[in-house]
Amino acid sequence: MTHAHVDHDAARELELYAYNTYALDPQREAIRRNVARRIKNGTYDADKAPALWQYWIDEAARTYCKEFGGDIRTTFPKPTREYVAQRVALMEWTEIIEDVAHEIGKLLATTSGKAFEKAKETAERAAVPGHMIHAAASRYAIAS
Repeated sequence: MTHAHVDHDAARELELYAYNTYALDPQREAIRRNVARRIKNGTYDADKAPALWQYWIDEAARTYCKEFGGDIRTTFPKPTREYVAQRVALMEWTEIIEDVAHEIGKLLATTSGKAFEKAKETAERAAVPGHMIHAAASRYAIAS
């Protein structure tokens, strides 16, 4: 996608509004859980992620226009909303991947038996860099 028609000021305003509007949090958390599940299952597709976040960004744009006035097509044109969705997808992935690595690492370091085997299978299937899981596991092994 070309960013030739992206209004970067409007994009930043929309991004800040989305993250700072409490009413939008449940939708954001649902998408985060969906992405985390896909990462754990090894089915995460980075090319499709912005489409998931597009729903949240479009809702933020609609809510913004209701609150402050304006038309979504002129206040936040589609290329601007798509740009924000791509940025959010990358930022959220970074946080979610760290959370998943931490969760798997903790399980590997603190469980045994069937729970350990399940955590090990999740680690092998997960779309998480192994070094992140091992670093998290090491922190828990040291603390134990």
